[in-house]
Amino acid sequence: MRIRHRRAPLALGVAGALLVPLGVAAHAVVVSAPTPRAGSLVQVGPIVDTGYPTWYRDSNGIRLEGCWTLDDPLCPALPDTVPDPDASASYPDNFPVEHFYQLAAASVSAGQAGTVDIGMDLEGAWANEVVRDGDQMVFGRIRIRAKDAANGEYRITHPYGVDEFVATGGTGINMTEDVGGSPYGTDFVRVERRAADGTWQTVGSTDLFTVQGRLSRNDGVDVQQATYRTTDDGTTVVEVFASSEAGEAIRMVAPELGYKGIGLVEDSATVQTSPTSSHQVGRYYGRYAVKARRGRHRRGGRHEDRRAERRRRAGHDQDGEAHRRRDRVQPPTTTPSCGSRHGRATPPPTSSSPASGPSRAASRSSTACRRRRTRSP
Repeated sequence: MRIRHRRAPLALGVAGALLVPLGVAAHAVVVSAPTPRAGSLVQVGPIVDTGYPTWYRDSNGIRLEGCWTLDDPLCPALPDTVPDPDASASYPDNFPVEHFYQLAAASVSAGQAGTVDIGMDLEGAWANEVVRDGDQMVFGRIRIRAKDAANGEYRITHPYGVDEFVATGGTGINMTEDVGGSPYGTDFVRVERRAADGTWQTVGSTDLFTVQGRLSRNDGVDVQQATYRTTDDGTTVVEVFASSEAGEAIRMVAPELGYKGIGLVEDSATVQTSPTSSHQVGRYYGRYAVKARRGRHRRGGRHEDRRAERRRRAGHDQDGEAHRRRDRVQPPTTTPSCGSRHGRATPPPTSSSPASGPSRAASRSSTACRRRRTRSP
């Protein structure tokens, strides 16, 4: 079978359009769409810790995030795409080898073409089908299969364009393209077969699709730039430029710069995504002086300057206490020694002693000494 397909390549997010025909049963030719393109993917969300965008936004303002968890009954990753389907999905140990931002499919019973199945997906996968950081990729996929299609020429119109096929050799239609795409207002699948007189005759159509995707509730923050510099007046400042959804409260957390959390200023803007649609984006900016810090010398994981300061203060406090104790303690009153030939002089009177003559205690001590000397043999 030979399939010809004609479809103009379209950009997908930040990736260039990829036209990679994988089917060999027929050759497909892309046909120019009958109506102008009316929509597309317009924005990619911030990259998260999995290495994938938080979400993709289309020109209608709808944002879809990746379905890579196992516990969402409406948008799960397939159990056979993770190492342990009985455990929760986690990155990188138990992350699926493929997941989807969008799954859309339709099936048409189309006479001589048999059953025609079409898938229109936005998929996240790995370059080598192994979870390895740096190998993340996201692409659109158009897949058309009609394995029982009789030999002949077919035209299939779907939301992402028009494809023509020439089926030969009884091999049917089997075409897969990883490609970026956008709708043309053809929200249906129609299968036509070329008649003997050269006209196209409809052999089947449907406007029923199964669509799967998760509306994004995580806005994410994309930091475009963060600079750290010293101005002409010697002030060290940090400047932050970020983007997110409009109306968010974005804060910078940088304890090493002296900020445990400080808000950025929002400057929202309107982005025109098509002649008839637009959406708001939030642009955020902050410029802050770096708070002064003492010099630090680390040893054993501790700040030596803080330890030295504590020791210095402790020593100062001990010295001050010693001085205060000396100020409070009065010098001892000395009396003549009974064992010495010459007694030591009585110290000068204190403020609490009489102004003249020795104290009564000194007189009693002298009398006691004379008595002991008298009794000595």
